[in-house]
Amino acid sequence: MKSFQYKAKNRDGQILEGVIETQHFAEATSMIQARGLELISLEELKTQFQETTPYIFDAIDREGEPVQGTIQGTDEDVVKQKLEEEFGYLVSKVYRKTEPELHSEQALETARQQQTPETAPESHTSSEPSTSSATEEGIIFQSTPKIIHSKPLIPEEELNEVHETIQLLLTEKGAAIQPITRDRLLHLDGMIELIRESQNKQRWKTLKKEIRNTQKIAEREIRHYEDEKWKTYEQKNPAPAIPSYADFPQKVSRLMKKDGYVAKVMNWLQTVDTPNEQMESEVLVKQQYESIWTELQRFSGALMGFYLLFFFSSYYLKRSGVDDSLLIRIYDTTLFKQLVLGLFLAYGVLTIRKEYLRKRLKVDIVLVAFAAALVLFIW
Repeated sequence: MKSFQYKAKNRDGQILEGVIETQHFAEATSMIQARGLELISLEELKTQFQETTPYIFDAIDREGEPVQGTIQGTDEDVVKQKLEEEFGYLVSKVYRKTEPELHSEQALETARQQQTPETAPESHTSSEPSTSSATEEGIIFQSTPKIIHSKPLIPEEELNEVHETIQLLLTEKGAAIQPITRDRLLHLDGMIELIRESQNKQRWKTLKKEIRNTQKIAEREIRHYEDEKWKTYEQKNPAPAIPSYADFPQKVSRLMKKDGYVAKVMNWLQTVDTPNEQMESEVLVKQQYESIWTELQRFSGALMGFYLLFFFSSYYLKRSGVDDSLLIRIYDTTLFKQLVLGLFLAYGVLTIRKEYLRKRLKVDIVLVAFAAALVLFIW
């Protein structure tokens, strides 16, 4: 068991001194800080005199926080070894304190003692004075260890904005949303707090994408709920409106509104992109859309196989010396070769779409435009 003499400041600003017995510097530091004291200096009491010199160090503690202070030691290697073994610090720099720094510290300590009267040690600590033979071989913190907080990777305003959007949607339209979608939104909203703690940009990007997709599903459910509610109430109308030519402008404008055909098309497009897996109708729409691309690939592949067979048969007939043949005359036309090349490109584009690209409408539109541009270039 070792004895350590400490000097610390309590919450009232009073300077306290005392001796604490433990095995290591780190344990002594933790015990003193656990009492709510701000540690000023800590030294081990020894019976033998050993000449030491103050050294300034910069290090990282076990929690990854930067620590700066002064420690007594015989040389830089001994100081570094003590900090690493007894405190678990990762030392980045150790250098000897200069004489002007020593004098300025002593003057500062004298002025502080004159302003703040020293009090007796706490009741649970020993008040044994340090002997003249004891040497200061502890850490003198220059100030409370500084915690450097880097700028957050994800702005707090962005996190709060997404959180408030989800809460607003659940508060105002929660009754119109399916329970499983509502639970999914609550789950994703809870994950925002995890992102706030971890500050992982990749996870935040993935989470935002999931939140957007779930919000789209919730908005479709809200529109469906409101449409059904409107239709139910409309059926209770005791006097249905009589159609007339005066209603024509209203019918045209209704087509352009959200409750018209344009809205149905937009709803279908959103269903193809992000179907609600809990609704069988939306899953069937997505499956039908994907089956069209699959059938196009199969048809273009079969047709390309037929044309290639025709192409190579005509080629070898021509090489064998046959000139007066329908196959040869077709083979020699530019249109036939353009068809073969066009089918080859179409089958290649459809295969790439099915095997490698994301099944999204934006990707499909770009793919169709690219295929059309290739066909125009061939012709």
